[in-house]
Amino acid sequence: WGPRCDTLLFMSSAPSRQLPNTVALPINESRALLWEKAKLAWRYVYEHHIDDADWFMKADDDSYVMVHNLRDFLMDYPSDLRFYFGRHFKQPKSYGGAEYMSGGAGYVVSKGALMALGGDLDEVMATPGVLEDMEFGRAMRRLGVTFGDSRDGLGRERFFPLSINHLRHWYTRKRYPTLWLWDYSKHSPRDGQACCSPHWIATHYA
Repeated sequence: WGPRCDTLLFMSSAPSRQLPNTVALPINESRALLWEKAKLAWRYVYEHHIDDADWFMKADDDSYVMVHNLRDFLMDYPSDLRFYFGRHFKQPKSYGGAEYMSGGAGYVVSKGALMALGGDLDEVMATPGVLEDMEFGRAMRRLGVTFGDSRDGLGRERFFPLSINHLRHWYTRKRYPTLWLWDYSKHSPRDGQACCSPHWIATHYA
């Protein structure tokens, strides 16, 4: 799906001959350093590619994105304003209640949001942390970025932190009543075939 994007970058800790558009960031590969890596990646995009696109998406290397559906969805939103889209998570109150877009499902920010972030990146993203998606959500909140609703008109989700096929056919409330997804979703998710918009945008674990 990558070639369907206007610009595609792979953020890594080392250059790659197989992937010439790889950006070698000055950091070691470690799950514990994902937030630090994200800071470096967003700084690089802001400094080198801010004028190359109207929207910017972060996705994992095991995700799949329906780029044409993403483009169609974003057409209704002005990119010069501050928007942030993805699978809207909200921690249970016992864990702090933070709101953010799931990193596994991928998230999208407008040029307006990235401009605001890049202009104050050191201060806004200065907090230490491990959970990259949660910390990025906190940064968006500090900047007053709008947390957009990416569901379709019937309330079906477009971004999936778990495999879309598993969500459609396997992960039901009856079968998995304690699945973490039910508790972490901002909007109460549907299960079975009703879970997913036919115009879905991104799935994790592709």
